[in-house]
Amino acid sequence: YQTLYQAIAEHYGLPYIDLIECPPNTALMKAEHAAMYLQRGVLPWKMQQGQIIVVLTEITEENIAWSKKQFGNAIRFACTSPFDIRRAIE
Repeated sequence: YQTLYQAIAEHYGLPYIDLIECPPNTALMKAEHAAMYLQRGVLPWKMQQGQIIVVLTEITEENIAWSKKQFGNAIRFACTSPFDIRRAIE
């Protein structure tokens, strides 16, 4: 599964984040959004240089717009796998 999502990340010019090796900052997550994170494949990962890095499993306009609505415009994107998001939330 990682090979596929690494290829997707490369296609979009984004870094691939292995959430098992580099877990997210749970302070950025909202428990009430857990189901939505899973459904959309979107998760705030960490804060870096004043920006939230949001990991996505699918790079779509809809997911980007939803991320901006939830986390503001000071965000950057990275790619991960659905398995990693599920493990990070559980």
